[in-house]
Amino acid sequence: MSAASVLSPATPMTRTSGARAAAALAGKAYAHLNLNDQRSAKALAEQAVAADPTSSRAWIVLGAAEELLGSRSAAQAAYRQCAAQGVGRYVDECRKLVR
Repeated sequence: MSAASVLSPATPMTRTSGARAAAALAGKAYAHLNLNDQRSAKALAEQAVAADPTSSRAWIVLGAAEELLGSRSAAQAAYRQCAAQGVGRYVDECRKLVR
């Protein structure tokens, strides 16, 4: 069985697999931020929050990417989502960033 058939869009994602996928995507998004590739960071972070809306790391990276791309309102929206539904070590930081 190929990886593509295992991870096809028709395959339901469990909470655990969603959290794992989000963690991997958020890590890649963070790496792209450090490479000054905000567009890729944003795209990867959007995929991460779609996979696991409780990933505080994904939300804070999305907010940072949006801010660096000049979209302050989108950044604030990401930080608010992080503060409202995020779980993990970045929630407090998101709360500090909400203005």
